[in-house]
Amino acid sequence: IPHATAPLQSEVLFRVPQDVLILDEVTDVSWIMDCSPQSGAYLWANKRACETFKCTLNQFLCLDLKPDFLDSRVRELWYSKVQQQREAMHCRQSFYADTAVRLDLTITPIQVETTHG
Repeated sequence: IPHATAPLQSEVLFRVPQDVLILDEVTDVSWIMDCSPQSGAYLWANKRACETFKCTLNQFLCLDLKPDFLDSRVRELWYSKVQQQREAMHCRQSFYADTAVRLDLTITPIQVETTHG
């Protein structure tokens, strides 16, 4: 994650997008985002996520869903649990882009490095 410290000993550093392209083959909606309260930026999304939100990958990466689905307290909880304490979280959230989408989420911490290739 761009602003995180070095990977924990037990964690693998994933290069985005090349190391996560296999997730384009799964039928579950998947994306990688920075969970920090200040950012919340989307770093990558699979084909299923783009289909669900009816947009291209570039459009998905520009979506600003934070105001619609998370208040600041929830974003801070995500940041604390996922990025700082390195714990997975499970929740149900509604997202509002052009249409409402309700998803059961599993938020899992991973270390990533964004690359261009």
